[in-house]
Amino acid sequence: FFFLMIRRPPRSTQSRSSAASDVYKRQVYNRCPFMLQCLCIAYFIVGITGSLLLEHKSNSEIEESEESLIAELPSFGALQITEYSTLMECVKSKPFFWLFISASLSVSFGIFATMIFKPYGILYIADDHFMGLIGGFASVANGLGRLSWGALMDYYPFHDNYGWLIGITVTCCMLFQIFVHYRWLYLILISTILFVEAGQFTVFPIVCNQVFGEKLGYHVIAYFTWSYNIGNVLSLVMSKTVAPMIGYPTTFEWYALITFVPLIFVTKVSIRHPLPHHK
Repeated sequence: FFFLMIRRPPRSTQSRSSAASDVYKRQVYNRCPFMLQCLCIAYFIVGITGSLLLEHKSNSEIEESEESLIAELPSFGALQITEYSTLMECVKSKPFFWLFISASLSVSFGIFATMIFKPYGILYIADDHFMGLIGGFASVANGLGRLSWGALMDYYPFHDNYGWLIGITVTCCMLFQIFVHYRWLYLILISTILFVEAGQFTVFPIVCNQVFGEKLGYHVIAYFTWSYNIGNVLSLVMSKTVAPMIGYPTTFEWYALITFVPLIFVTKVSIRHPLPHHK
């Protein structure tokens, strides 16, 4: 509703020498409020549609589902896995701690890249229009990534998928300073980073259900999402304080290390309710 209240400024305030008209085409500048209104309506429709498609399972259905999964895994009884009976037991457990820290660290670089790709990239590629094109491609890649990584979690275990996420992200960290000099390589790099970043927001909610069970897993996610906020704060500190102090090339190297460390942490997490084909 706030977006719908946005109105285009009067023509008298749109000086042709203004910064906005110098950077963007006037048609784009004038239609920006209309675009925000369309986005507002689109989000509203998607939210309502998603709410209507939600299906609530009863506790008995959840228990039957978990029992059937356990029955299909012959080796399940041999695993040393802790059962959780309350939400607080889950939140205070070691698996939750390791997953929380891992997400806080590994999600940060994607957010950092989103913050700096344009102001940093334009120092080497002096084309504001192309920077906008990169943002558009990267956004599409991010949307496709959420679908792709979610599908991969249906066929491959969490540790395998997360290993690929970390490996690609670390590689992007090391290549950032090289690719920023080349237009199309830079576009591919930023799109890849956001494609992988989408996986960070996809695999962790799924693994919460696999570790803590379907009954408690959904409630654990509400606490777990605070890790993304910590990742946001870390990326803000890195972009506003650390990078100007030590330089961006060194910051990318530090981020490669920061992103790699969670790969060690998740090895301490046992999957309690894997899918039947994740044997």
